[in-house]
Amino acid sequence: TNVTNVTNITPTTGVTQVTPEETPETPVTQVQSKTAEELMRLGVCYGDQGRINKAMGMFVESKAAFEDDGACETSCYAELLVQIAICYSMQGKKKEEMEEYQEAQKVFQKARCTGTRGYAGLLKNMGIWFMENDQMAEAMEKFQEAESHYISADAADSSNYAGLLTSMGKWLLNAGSEVQAMVKFKEAKIIYEACQEDAPIAYAGLLMIVGNVHRSQQRFKDTLDFFGQAQTVFEAAGATASTDYLQLLYQIAAFHYEQGDLNVALKKYTIAQAAYEDAGCTETEDYARLLQGLSAVYSKLGWCEEAMVKMMQAQDMFQAVGATATTCYAALLRSMGIWHARSGDDREAIQKYEDARIACEEAGATSTLLYASVLSMMGTGLAESGRFPEAMLAFKKAYDVHHQLGTKTTAYARLCFNMALAKQAQLEFGVEIYNDATGKSVPASFLDAKEAFEAAGACNGPEYQELLMHLNAMDIDARQTGA
Repeated sequence: TNVTNVTNITPTTGVTQVTPEETPETPVTQVQSKTAEELMRLGVCYGDQGRINKAMGMFVESKAAFEDDGACETSCYAELLVQIAICYSMQGKKKEEMEEYQEAQKVFQKARCTGTRGYAGLLKNMGIWFMENDQMAEAMEKFQEAESHYISADAADSSNYAGLLTSMGKWLLNAGSEVQAMVKFKEAKIIYEACQEDAPIAYAGLLMIVGNVHRSQQRFKDTLDFFGQAQTVFEAAGATASTDYLQLLYQIAAFHYEQGDLNVALKKYTIAQAAYEDAGCTETEDYARLLQGLSAVYSKLGWCEEAMVKMMQAQDMFQAVGATATTCYAALLRSMGIWHARSGDDREAIQKYEDARIACEEAGATSTLLYASVLSMMGTGLAESGRFPEAMLAFKKAYDVHHQLGTKTTAYARLCFNMALAKQAQLEFGVEIYNDATGKSVPASFLDAKEAFEAAGACNGPEYQELLMHLNAMDIDARQTGA
Protein backbone atom coordinates (compact mmCIF):
# COMPACT_ATOMS: atom_id res chain seq x y z
CA THR A 1 0.00 0.00 0.00
CA ASN A 2 3.36 2.89 -0.66
CA VAL A 3 4.86 7.49 2.79
CA THR A 4 6.33 9.56 0.67
CA ASN A 5 2.85 10.73 1.54
CA VAL A 6 2.55 10.79 5.32
CA THR A 7 -0.67 8.81 5.15
CA ASN A 8 1.20 5.82 3.74
CA ILE A 9 4.11 5.94 6.30
CA THR A 10 1.92 5.33 9.36
CA PRO A 11 2.22 1.86 10.90
CA THR A 12 -0.83 0.14 12.28
CA THR A 13 0.74 0.06 15.75
CA GLY A 14 -0.93 2.33 18.26
CA VAL A 15 -4.21 0.52 18.77
CA THR A 16 -4.54 0.18 22.51
CA GLN A 17 -4.34 -3.37 23.77
CA VAL A 18 -5.33 -3.71 27.41
CA THR A 19 -5.14 -6.57 29.87
CA PRO A 20 -7.72 -7.11 32.59
CA GLU A 21 -5.57 -5.81 35.42
CA GLU A 22 -5.08 -2.46 33.69
CA THR A 23 -8.67 -1.36 34.36
CA PRO A 24 -9.57 -1.12 38.05
CA GLU A 25 -13.06 -2.28 38.81
CA THR A 26 -15.74 -0.05 40.29
CA PRO A 27 -17.20 -1.09 43.64
CA VAL A 28 -20.03 -2.82 41.79
CA THR A 29 -19.98 -6.55 42.54
CA GLN A 30 -19.12 -8.48 39.40
CA VAL A 31 -18.73 -12.14 38.54
CA GLN A 32 -15.61 -12.88 36.50
CA SER A 33 -14.06 -16.02 35.08
CA LYS A 34 -10.31 -16.47 35.52
CA THR A 35 -10.37 -18.97 32.68
CA ALA A 36 -11.88 -16.34 30.40
CA GLU A 37 -9.29 -13.80 31.50
CA GLU A 38 -6.44 -16.26 30.96
CA LEU A 39 -7.65 -17.02 27.47
CA MET A 40 -7.86 -13.31 26.74
CA ARG A 41 -4.29 -12.74 27.98
CA LEU A 42 -3.08 -15.58 25.81
CA GLY A 43 -4.86 -14.00 22.84
CA VAL A 44 -3.14 -10.67 23.55
CA CYS A 45 0.24 -12.44 23.54
CA TYR A 46 -0.51 -13.99 20.16
CA GLY A 47 -1.64 -10.60 18.89
CA ASP A 48 1.61 -8.95 20.03
CA GLN A 49 3.47 -11.56 18.01
CA GLY A 50 1.39 -10.81 14.92
CA ARG A 51 -0.35 -14.20 15.02
CA ILE A 52 -3.78 -12.74 14.41
CA ASN A 53 -5.67 -15.95 13.63
CA LYS A 54 -4.37 -17.60 16.80
CA ALA A 55 -5.27 -14.49 18.78
CA MET A 56 -8.80 -14.43 17.41
CA GLY A 57 -9.20 -18.11 18.28
CA MET A 58 -8.29 -17.41 21.89
CA PHE A 59 -10.63 -14.43 22.04
CA VAL A 60 -13.54 -16.50 20.70
CA GLU A 61 -12.91 -19.11 23.40
CA SER A 62 -12.62 -16.36 26.01
CA LYS A 63 -15.91 -14.84 24.90
CA ALA A 64 -17.67 -18.19 25.23
CA ALA A 65 -16.21 -18.60 28.74
CA PHE A 66 -17.42 -15.15 29.79
CA GLU A 67 -20.90 -15.98 28.46
CA ASP A 68 -20.97 -19.32 30.27
CA ASP A 69 -20.09 -17.58 33.53
CA GLY A 70 -22.67 -14.83 33.04
CA ALA A 71 -19.89 -12.22 33.12
CA CYS A 72 -20.86 -10.20 30.06
CA GLU A 73 -21.47 -6.95 31.92
CA THR A 74 -17.95 -6.48 33.25
CA SER A 75 -15.07 -4.27 32.23
CA CYS A 76 -13.00 -7.36 31.39
CA TYR A 77 -15.63 -8.47 28.92
CA ALA A 78 -15.65 -4.99 27.40
CA GLU A 79 -11.85 -5.21 27.06
CA LEU A 80 -12.25 -8.55 25.32
CA LEU A 81 -14.57 -6.94 22.78
CA VAL A 82 -11.90 -4.28 22.20
CA GLN A 83 -9.33 -7.01 21.53
CA ILE A 84 -11.68 -8.69 19.05
CA ALA A 85 -12.13 -5.33 17.34
CA ILE A 86 -8.35 -4.96 17.10
CA CYS A 87 -8.15 -8.36 15.39
CA TYR A 88 -10.80 -7.24 12.91
CA SER A 89 -8.69 -4.13 12.30
CA MET A 90 -5.65 -6.25 11.49
CA GLN A 91 -7.79 -8.31 9.10
CA GLY A 92 -9.10 -5.20 7.34
CA LYS A 93 -12.68 -5.80 8.50
CA LYS A 94 -13.51 -2.20 9.27
CA LYS A 95 -17.28 -2.60 9.67
CA GLU A 96 -16.93 -5.43 12.16
CA GLU A 97 -14.19 -3.55 14.00
CA MET A 98 -16.40 -0.52 14.73
CA GLU A 99 -19.35 -2.73 15.68
CA GLU A 100 -17.21 -4.37 18.38
CA TYR A 101 -16.00 -0.99 19.64
CA GLN A 102 -19.58 0.24 19.92
CA GLU A 103 -20.64 -2.89 21.78
CA ALA A 104 -17.64 -2.54 24.10
CA GLN A 105 -18.59 1.07 24.83
CA LYS A 106 -22.07 -0.05 25.88
CA VAL A 107 -20.62 -2.67 28.22
CA PHE A 108 -18.18 -0.19 29.78
CA GLN A 109 -21.04 2.21 30.39
CA LYS A 110 -23.32 -0.50 31.80
CA ALA A 111 -20.53 -1.69 34.09
CA ARG A 112 -19.96 1.91 35.20
CA CYS A 113 -16.29 1.73 34.20
CA THR A 114 -15.99 4.85 32.05
CA GLY A 115 -13.48 6.45 34.40
CA THR A 116 -10.76 3.98 33.53
CA ARG A 117 -7.81 3.85 31.17
CA GLY A 118 -9.45 0.89 29.45
CA TYR A 119 -12.39 3.07 28.45
CA ALA A 120 -9.99 5.85 27.42
CA GLY A 121 -8.18 3.33 25.25
CA LEU A 122 -11.45 2.37 23.61
CA LEU A 123 -12.14 6.00 22.72
CA LYS A 124 -8.64 6.29 21.29
CA ASN A 125 -9.18 3.20 19.13
CA MET A 126 -12.44 4.62 17.86
CA GLY A 127 -10.55 7.79 16.98
CA ILE A 128 -8.01 5.74 15.03
CA TRP A 129 -10.87 4.04 13.17
CA PHE A 130 -12.31 7.42 12.19
CA MET A 131 -8.88 8.66 11.08
CA GLU A 132 -8.28 5.57 8.94
CA ASN A 133 -11.66 6.17 7.31
CA ASP A 134 -10.88 9.83 6.57
CA GLN A 135 -13.34 11.16 9.14
CA MET A 136 -10.77 13.49 10.61
CA ALA A 137 -13.04 15.76 12.66
CA GLU A 138 -14.64 12.76 14.37
CA ALA A 139 -11.20 11.28 14.97
CA MET A 140 -9.87 14.33 16.82
CA GLU A 141 -13.08 14.54 18.84
CA LYS A 142 -12.53 10.97 20.07
CA PHE A 143 -8.84 11.64 20.75
CA GLN A 144 -9.73 14.63 22.88
CA GLU A 145 -12.34 12.60 24.79
CA ALA A 146 -9.74 9.90 25.33
CA GLU A 147 -7.20 12.43 26.59
CA SER A 148 -9.69 13.73 29.13
CA HIS A 149 -10.45 10.20 30.37
CA TYR A 150 -6.76 9.26 30.64
CA ILE A 151 -6.13 12.35 32.75
CA SER A 152 -9.20 11.64 34.91
CA ALA A 153 -7.95 8.09 35.43
CA ASP A 154 -4.53 9.44 36.51
CA ALA A 155 -2.98 7.59 33.57
CA ALA A 156 -1.22 10.42 31.75
CA ASP A 157 2.11 8.72 32.42
CA SER A 158 1.05 5.35 30.99
CA SER A 159 2.09 3.65 27.77
CA ASN A 160 -1.53 3.78 26.65
CA TYR A 161 -1.49 7.56 26.97
CA ALA A 162 1.73 7.59 24.95
CA GLY A 163 -0.20 5.66 22.31
CA LEU A 164 -2.82 8.40 22.29
CA LEU A 165 -0.14 11.05 21.80
CA THR A 166 1.23 8.99 18.92
CA SER A 167 -2.21 8.86 17.31
CA MET A 168 -2.67 12.60 17.74
CA GLY A 169 0.73 13.06 16.13
CA LYS A 170 -0.38 10.98 13.15
CA TRP A 171 -3.48 13.14 12.87
CA LEU A 172 -1.32 16.27 12.85
CA LEU A 173 0.94 14.76 10.18
CA ASN A 174 -2.10 14.12 8.00
CA ALA A 175 -3.14 17.73 8.57
CA GLY A 176 0.27 18.94 7.43
CA SER A 177 1.37 20.13 10.88
CA GLU A 178 4.70 18.30 10.95
CA VAL A 179 6.31 20.41 13.68
CA GLN A 180 3.37 19.93 16.05
CA ALA A 181 3.29 16.24 15.23
CA MET A 182 6.95 15.84 16.17
CA VAL A 183 6.21 17.52 19.52
CA LYS A 184 3.56 14.87 20.22
CA PHE A 185 5.92 12.10 19.13
CA LYS A 186 8.66 13.44 21.42
CA GLU A 187 6.26 13.49 24.39
CA ALA A 188 5.16 9.95 23.60
CA LYS A 189 8.77 8.75 23.31
CA ILE A 190 9.61 10.14 26.74
CA ILE A 191 6.64 8.33 28.31
CA TYR A 192 7.39 5.03 26.55
CA GLU A 193 11.01 5.13 27.72
CA ALA A 194 9.91 5.93 31.28
CA CYS A 195 7.57 2.92 31.16
CA GLN A 196 10.54 0.75 30.13
CA GLU A 197 9.25 -2.57 28.76
CA ASP A 198 5.55 -1.86 29.32
CA ALA A 199 4.58 -1.52 25.64
CA PRO A 200 7.49 -2.45 23.38
CA ILE A 201 5.40 -2.99 20.25
CA ALA A 202 3.76 0.42 20.44
CA TYR A 203 7.13 2.01 21.22
CA ALA A 204 8.70 0.35 18.18
CA GLY A 205 5.80 1.62 16.08
CA LEU A 206 6.47 5.16 17.28
CA LEU A 207 10.16 4.88 16.39
CA MET A 208 9.13 3.63 12.96
CA ILE A 209 6.84 6.62 12.42
CA VAL A 210 9.52 9.12 13.46
CA GLY A 211 11.98 7.37 11.16
CA ASN A 212 9.59 7.84 8.27
CA VAL A 213 9.19 11.53 9.09
CA HIS A 214 12.97 11.91 8.90
CA ARG A 215 12.87 9.93 5.65
CA SER A 216 10.42 12.42 4.15
CA GLN A 217 12.74 15.22 5.28
CA GLN A 218 15.70 13.43 3.63
CA ARG A 219 17.54 13.21 6.94
CA PHE A 220 19.16 9.93 6.07
CA LYS A 221 21.26 9.27 9.18
CA ASP A 222 18.31 9.93 11.49
CA THR A 223 16.10 7.71 9.33
CA LEU A 224 18.39 4.70 9.64
CA ASP A 225 18.94 5.40 13.34
CA PHE A 226 15.22 5.31 14.18
CA PHE A 227 14.54 2.38 11.84
CA GLY A 228 17.38 0.48 13.50
CA GLN A 229 16.05 1.22 16.98
CA ALA A 230 12.56 0.10 15.94
CA GLN A 231 13.88 -3.14 14.47
CA THR A 232 15.81 -3.91 17.66
CA VAL A 233 12.74 -3.33 19.84
CA PHE A 234 10.47 -5.45 17.62
CA GLU A 235 12.95 -8.32 17.63
CA ALA A 236 13.58 -8.12 21.39
CA ALA A 237 9.81 -8.33 21.91
CA GLY A 238 9.54 -11.39 19.64
CA ALA A 239 7.20 -9.50 17.30
CA THR A 240 8.85 -10.59 14.06
CA ALA A 241 5.55 -11.80 12.62
CA SER A 242 3.72 -8.53 13.27
CA THR A 243 2.47 -6.39 10.42
CA ASP A 244 4.48 -3.39 11.58
CA TYR A 245 7.74 -5.33 11.76
CA LEU A 246 7.26 -6.66 8.25
CA GLN A 247 6.43 -3.16 6.98
CA LEU A 248 9.55 -1.85 8.70
CA LEU A 249 11.78 -4.36 6.91
CA TYR A 250 10.18 -3.36 3.61
CA GLN A 251 10.68 0.34 4.32
CA ILE A 252 14.34 -0.18 5.27
CA ALA A 253 14.89 -1.93 1.93
CA ALA A 254 13.02 0.79 0.04
CA PHE A 255 15.05 3.48 1.81
CA HIS A 256 18.35 1.93 0.66
CA TYR A 257 16.96 1.69 -2.88
CA GLU A 258 16.07 5.38 -2.79
CA GLN A 259 19.66 6.16 -1.77
CA GLY A 260 21.04 4.14 -4.67
CA ASP A 261 22.55 1.46 -2.41
CA LEU A 262 21.37 -1.33 -4.70
CA ASN A 263 23.37 -4.19 -3.21
CA VAL A 264 22.27 -3.29 0.33
CA ALA A 265 18.69 -2.81 -0.90
CA LEU A 266 18.76 -6.26 -2.54
CA LYS A 267 19.95 -7.82 0.71
CA LYS A 268 17.30 -6.01 2.76
CA TYR A 269 14.51 -6.91 0.32
CA THR A 270 15.59 -10.55 0.45
CA ILE A 271 15.48 -10.47 4.26
CA ALA A 272 12.04 -8.84 4.18
CA GLN A 273 10.73 -11.39 1.69
CA ALA A 274 11.89 -14.27 3.91
CA ALA A 275 10.24 -12.62 6.94
CA TYR A 276 6.92 -12.28 5.11
CA GLU A 277 7.10 -15.93 4.09
CA ASP A 278 7.99 -17.07 7.62
CA ALA A 279 5.07 -15.05 9.01
CA GLY A 280 2.66 -16.51 6.46
CA CYS A 281 1.83 -13.03 5.15
CA THR A 282 2.45 -13.57 1.45
CA GLU A 283 -1.15 -13.13 0.35
CA THR A 284 -1.30 -9.42 1.15
CA GLU A 285 -1.03 -6.10 -0.64
CA ASP A 286 2.10 -5.34 1.40
CA TYR A 287 3.79 -8.45 0.01
CA ALA A 288 2.78 -7.44 -3.52
CA ARG A 289 4.48 -4.07 -2.96
CA LEU A 290 7.57 -5.84 -1.66
CA LEU A 291 7.78 -7.92 -4.84
CA GLN A 292 7.32 -4.71 -6.82
CA GLY A 293 10.22 -3.10 -4.96
CA LEU A 294 12.41 -6.14 -5.52
CA SER A 295 11.67 -6.00 -9.24
CA ALA A 296 12.82 -2.37 -9.29
CA VAL A 297 16.16 -3.38 -7.73
CA TYR A 298 16.60 -6.16 -10.29
CA SER A 299 15.84 -3.69 -13.07
CA LYS A 300 18.41 -1.17 -11.80
CA LEU A 301 20.99 -3.95 -11.57
CA GLY A 302 20.28 -4.85 -15.20
CA TRP A 303 18.71 -8.21 -14.36
CA CYS A 304 15.90 -7.74 -16.85
CA GLU A 305 14.43 -11.24 -16.93
CA GLU A 306 14.46 -11.55 -13.13
CA ALA A 307 12.80 -8.12 -12.91
CA MET A 308 9.91 -9.20 -15.13
CA VAL A 309 9.44 -12.42 -13.15
CA LYS A 310 9.03 -10.38 -9.95
CA MET A 311 6.72 -7.89 -11.68
CA MET A 312 4.48 -10.73 -12.84
CA GLN A 313 4.43 -12.21 -9.34
CA ALA A 314 3.54 -8.80 -7.92
CA GLN A 315 0.80 -8.35 -10.52
CA ASP A 316 -0.70 -11.73 -9.63
CA MET A 317 -0.68 -10.85 -5.94
CA PHE A 318 -2.24 -7.40 -6.42
CA GLN A 319 -5.02 -9.07 -8.40
CA ALA A 320 -5.43 -11.92 -5.89
CA VAL A 321 -5.97 -9.53 -2.96
CA GLY A 322 -8.18 -7.16 -4.95
CA ALA A 323 -5.76 -4.23 -4.83
CA THR A 324 -5.92 -3.23 -8.49
CA ALA A 325 -7.51 0.19 -7.92
CA THR A 326 -4.32 1.53 -6.33
CA THR A 327 -1.47 3.78 -7.41
CA CYS A 328 1.04 1.06 -6.52
CA TYR A 329 -0.61 -1.31 -8.97
CA ALA A 330 -0.72 1.43 -11.61
CA ALA A 331 3.00 2.11 -11.10
CA LEU A 332 3.72 -1.60 -11.47
CA LEU A 333 1.84 -1.75 -14.78
CA ARG A 334 3.74 1.32 -15.97
CA SER A 335 7.03 -0.44 -15.14
CA MET A 336 5.88 -3.50 -17.06
CA GLY A 337 5.03 -1.25 -20.00
CA ILE A 338 8.52 0.26 -19.92
CA TRP A 339 10.03 -3.23 -19.85
CA HIS A 340 8.04 -4.30 -22.92
CA ALA A 341 8.91 -1.06 -24.74
CA ARG A 342 12.62 -1.64 -24.14
CA SER A 343 12.20 -5.20 -25.36
CA GLY A 344 10.70 -3.92 -28.62
CA ASP A 345 7.17 -5.17 -27.92
CA ASP A 346 5.29 -1.92 -28.54
CA ARG A 347 1.86 -3.53 -28.66
CA GLU A 348 2.21 -5.10 -25.20
CA ALA A 349 3.78 -1.90 -23.84
CA ILE A 350 0.81 0.18 -24.98
CA GLN A 351 -1.58 -2.31 -23.43
CA LYS A 352 0.21 -2.11 -20.08
CA TYR A 353 0.12 1.69 -20.20
CA GLU A 354 -3.61 1.50 -20.93
CA ASP A 355 -4.10 -0.83 -17.96
CA ALA A 356 -2.07 1.56 -15.81
CA ARG A 357 -4.26 4.47 -16.94
CA ILE A 358 -7.38 2.58 -15.90
CA ALA A 359 -5.84 1.69 -12.53
CA CYS A 360 -5.00 5.36 -11.89
CA GLU A 361 -8.53 6.41 -12.74
CA GLU A 362 -10.07 3.71 -10.53
CA ALA A 363 -7.77 4.85 -7.72
CA GLY A 364 -8.92 8.45 -8.16
CA ALA A 365 -5.35 9.49 -9.02
CA THR A 366 -6.00 11.54 -12.15
CA SER A 367 -4.31 14.66 -10.80
CA THR A 368 -0.96 13.05 -10.12
CA LEU A 369 2.45 12.93 -11.78
CA LEU A 370 2.01 9.15 -12.04
CA TYR A 371 -1.09 9.60 -14.19
CA ALA A 372 0.68 12.19 -16.36
CA SER A 373 3.65 9.86 -16.74
CA VAL A 374 1.46 6.93 -17.80
CA LEU A 375 -0.34 9.08 -20.40
CA SER A 376 2.92 10.51 -21.68
CA MET A 377 4.47 7.08 -22.15
CA MET A 378 1.30 5.80 -23.77
CA GLY A 379 1.35 8.76 -26.15
CA THR A 380 4.95 8.04 -27.11
CA GLY A 381 4.19 4.39 -27.78
CA LEU A 382 1.13 5.21 -29.84
CA ALA A 383 3.03 7.84 -31.88
CA GLU A 384 5.84 5.40 -32.62
CA SER A 385 3.18 2.94 -33.81
CA GLY A 386 1.70 5.57 -36.16
CA ARG A 387 -1.50 5.93 -34.12
CA PHE A 388 -1.23 9.72 -34.07
CA PRO A 389 -4.76 10.85 -33.09
CA GLU A 390 -4.72 8.55 -30.03
CA ALA A 391 -1.16 9.60 -29.23
CA MET A 392 -1.99 13.31 -29.34
CA LEU A 393 -5.03 12.78 -27.12
CA ALA A 394 -2.89 10.99 -24.53
CA PHE A 395 -0.28 13.76 -24.75
CA LYS A 396 -2.97 16.42 -24.32
CA LYS A 397 -4.30 14.77 -21.16
CA ALA A 398 -0.78 14.48 -19.74
CA TYR A 399 -0.06 18.11 -20.66
CA ASP A 400 -3.22 19.25 -18.88
CA VAL A 401 -2.28 17.36 -15.71
CA HIS A 402 1.21 18.89 -15.64
CA HIS A 403 -0.23 22.38 -16.06
CA GLN A 404 -2.83 21.70 -13.39
CA LEU A 405 -0.05 20.71 -10.98
CA GLY A 406 2.26 23.50 -12.14
CA THR A 407 5.19 21.13 -12.52
CA LYS A 408 8.50 22.02 -14.14
CA THR A 409 10.16 18.62 -14.25
CA THR A 410 12.24 16.61 -16.67
CA ALA A 411 9.14 14.46 -17.27
CA TYR A 412 7.24 17.54 -18.44
CA ALA A 413 10.12 18.59 -20.69
CA ARG A 414 10.23 15.10 -22.17
CA LEU A 415 6.49 15.26 -22.80
CA CYS A 416 6.87 18.57 -24.67
CA PHE A 417 9.70 17.10 -26.75
CA ASN A 418 7.72 13.98 -27.63
CA MET A 419 4.69 16.09 -28.60
CA ALA A 420 6.90 18.15 -30.89
CA LEU A 421 8.35 15.00 -32.47
CA ALA A 422 4.87 13.57 -33.03
CA LYS A 423 3.67 16.80 -34.65
CA GLN A 424 6.74 16.86 -36.88
CA ALA A 425 6.13 13.24 -37.94
CA GLN A 426 2.50 13.97 -38.80
CA LEU A 427 3.52 16.88 -41.01
CA GLU A 428 6.08 14.71 -42.79
CA PHE A 429 3.44 12.02 -43.39
CA GLY A 430 0.91 14.61 -44.48
CA VAL A 431 -1.42 13.70 -41.63
CA GLU A 432 -3.76 16.29 -40.16
CA ILE A 433 -2.99 17.02 -36.52
CA TYR A 434 -5.82 16.45 -34.06
CA ASN A 435 -5.98 16.92 -30.27
CA ASP A 436 -3.06 19.36 -30.20
CA ALA A 437 -2.51 20.48 -26.60
CA THR A 438 -0.87 23.82 -27.50
CA GLY A 439 -1.95 24.64 -31.06
CA LYS A 440 1.59 25.84 -31.77
CA SER A 441 3.71 25.21 -34.83
CA VAL A 442 6.36 22.49 -34.87
CA PRO A 443 9.30 24.93 -34.41
CA ALA A 444 7.51 26.65 -31.54
CA SER A 445 6.78 23.26 -29.96
CA PHE A 446 10.48 22.34 -30.06
CA LEU A 447 11.35 25.66 -28.48
CA ASP A 448 8.77 25.02 -25.72
CA ALA A 449 10.53 21.73 -25.06
CA LYS A 450 13.89 23.49 -24.90
CA GLU A 451 12.59 26.00 -22.36
CA ALA A 452 11.08 23.15 -20.32
CA PHE A 453 14.39 21.27 -20.15
CA GLU A 454 16.17 24.44 -19.12
CA ALA A 455 13.56 25.23 -16.45
CA ALA A 456 13.99 21.70 -15.07
CA GLY A 457 17.78 22.08 -15.04
CA ALA A 458 18.08 19.06 -17.33
CA CYS A 459 20.41 20.33 -20.05
CA ASN A 460 23.14 17.71 -19.70
CA GLY A 461 21.25 14.65 -20.83
CA PRO A 462 21.08 12.98 -24.25
CA GLU A 463 17.47 14.07 -24.82
CA TYR A 464 18.37 17.73 -24.57
CA GLN A 465 21.24 17.22 -27.00
CA GLU A 466 18.89 15.47 -29.42
CA LEU A 467 16.48 18.38 -29.09
CA LEU A 468 19.23 20.86 -30.02
CA MET A 469 19.99 18.77 -33.09
CA HIS A 470 16.36 19.10 -34.21
CA LEU A 471 16.45 22.85 -33.65
CA ASN A 472 19.69 23.16 -35.61
CA ALA A 473 18.28 21.04 -38.43
CA MET A 474 15.37 23.49 -38.70
CA ASP A 475 17.84 26.38 -38.53
CA ILE A 476 16.04 27.93 -35.57
CA ASP A 477 17.93 30.49 -33.54
CA ALA A 478 18.27 29.00 -30.06
CA ARG A 479 17.42 32.43 -28.63
CA GLN A 480 13.95 32.33 -30.13
CA THR A 481 11.00 31.82 -27.84
CA GLY A 482 8.35 31.27 -30.49
CA ALA A 483 7.80 30.76 -34.16
